[in-house]
Amino acid sequence: MTGRLTDNLNPIRDAISVGSDYAFFNANLSAAEAHLLQKLHVSSTSALDNFGNLDSIKRELADFLQTLGNDSTVSATAADIIESLVIQSRDAFNAETAWVTLRASVPNSNFDIPRWHTDGYFYEPHQGIQHKVAFGLKGNGTLFAQLSDEWRKAFLECMLRHNYVPSMEMRKEPAKLVDDHGVIQMTARKQGVVFAVGKPDGSAIHSEPPVTEPRLFLSIIPGTHKQIASLASRWARKPASHTANPKPSDPS
Repeated sequence: MTGRLTDNLNPIRDAISVGSDYAFFNANLSAAEAHLLQKLHVSSTSALDNFGNLDSIKRELADFLQTLGNDSTVSATAADIIESLVIQSRDAFNAETAWVTLRASVPNSNFDIPRWHTDGYFYEPHQGIQHKVAFGLKGNGTLFAQLSDEWRKAFLECMLRHNYVPSMEMRKEPAKLVDDHGVIQMTARKQGVVFAVGKPDGSAIHSEPPVTEPRLFLSIIPGTHKQIASLASRWARKPASHTANPKPSDPS
């Protein structure tokens, strides 16, 4: 990497704490690192989850990347890069550990209509701001929508009508609202993003992008050992689980 990621993340963390609901930052990837990540094979849709056992994250990442069709050398090198993103993101939030998800997707039409939504609280206390850090390692990055206070209120009312989990058909209404009244931004290559989660009126409105090419998405939820263990327990998983297609993962 070309510099310390924490130097980029610290001011972003502070900005999120005073009112912004998302902000992009330079992931400090070298040209060679970014190229290697873009060239990774993604042969199937699956995911790796690690709930707080970061001592094993590099090995788990390398093993997972091999299941996607990458050789052991490339997988080990990519695992080194991704582990560094995880550890530096954790450290930027002065967290003890993190819930880490690496999600792989092959091209599909699941998000041709965006799944605009906000993330709720991941763990207690259910107050204030919680943070999510994300990187689009390969393929299109996560979409974010900026709405005025008036149209954010209209968006949340729309989501409430659809019980916050609109079907593909019901996605059309919030998608039109965002298209007509919002500004849409996409996380760029060699960028990361920090965004607020928790209260709907203070959380980032975001969606998976259209998956028109193989995609690798990394998300990091910083927290204490107790918070991440409670998150794993709530979803009936042991800390440091490693499974394909896990139910709890938000694939944004």
